[in-house]
Amino acid sequence: MVPIRLLAVILTWSGCSVLAPLAWAQGSIGGGDYIALRLVGSVSTVDNISDSLGGSIQRAHDFDQTGGGGMAIGYDWSGKGLPVRTEIEYHYRHRFDLDMRVIGGSDRGIKNNLQTHYALVSAVYDIPISRSWSVYFGGGAGMTMNVSNVEARDLSTNAITDSVDTKTNFAWSGMLGAVYGFNAHWKFEFGYRYTDLGGVKIGPFTNGGEVTADYMSHDVILGLQYHF
Repeated sequence: MVPIRLLAVILTWSGCSVLAPLAWAQGSIGGGDYIALRLVGSVSTVDNISDSLGGSIQRAHDFDQTGGGGMAIGYDWSGKGLPVRTEIEYHYRHRFDLDMRVIGGSDRGIKNNLQTHYALVSAVYDIPISRSWSVYFGGGAGMTMNVSNVEARDLSTNAITDSVDTKTNFAWSGMLGAVYGFNAHWKFEFGYRYTDLGGVKIGPFTNGGEVTADYMSHDVILGLQYHF
């Protein structure tokens, strides 16, 4: 009787061991609320630079690597039969060094430490490829506030003027990536996102003129999700 009981214990333990990953896998795609913390590394640029200062723009530094972080609150609809996640995300993007000169008209050198606050509503389509892995693609739209911390040097008098100029914009993004679930609650995500961050404004200066540009970014996303 002892060997039979021992065999029963072994089979029971083995069955639990085999079924545990399956139960975790089913739980991991059961849907519901989640939160995510994200790190963002970016290669960013500006384009369509124009001014109303009566001169021409000489670009000095309009391409930079930036970084930031943020969080998202989301809902996974897979428990209701839809392989879709919807979420609201905020992140802060630090230090794009945007430098230029205005030649002619109002000659001045401009140094801009550009920072961005970003809020986005997104929809993501998930494609499971194994118990642990899924890939996704999606897009979103929202608002950005681009904050320009400006040091402007008058090239004729060498006088320096500091200012903080902000511009609020419509923003949009497209994204793709992968998610790895390492238990029923925790998932690691990484992906790529193209983000149009809208317009940047520098000025107005003392003569009433200003500089404007369009801001866009190629982002690498690393994140950690917790599913309730």
